[in-house]
Amino acid sequence: MRIDLEKQDEQDEKEGFMKGDIFEVLKGIKPNQFDTVICDPLWHLPYQKRPALAFLLRDQVKLGGRLILNALWIPTIKTMTIKDIYVGKNSMAWRNVSLIIIYEKIEEGNSESILKEKEK
Repeated sequence: MRIDLEKQDEQDEKEGFMKGDIFEVLKGIKPNQFDTVICDPLWHLPYQKRPALAFLLRDQVKLGGRLILNALWIPTIKTMTIKDIYVGKNSMAWRNVSLIIIYEKIEEGNSESILKEKEK
């Protein structure tokens, strides 16, 4: 599945493309559905939305699964451990670098299970 705000011409023939806001689309997907989630979020995503995105992505990953994030920031996700970090250095001076962070989900603790715990 690919989620994007806009659709490219070449995506017309491909299955699995969803046009929309990632925050809205992911809220409608049952948690713990994917072995691997890859995300290349908006590079100008406001600081206050970054934790929410990290938690929504975490919730989609099965226990033992991977989250691969290409971003300018490194989120701390308590139920995941960082396995690798790759730095994409470009040849231009004074440009942002790309950080590719690979997480592994080591314990449950998604939003749904946390809400169930609070209900008890």
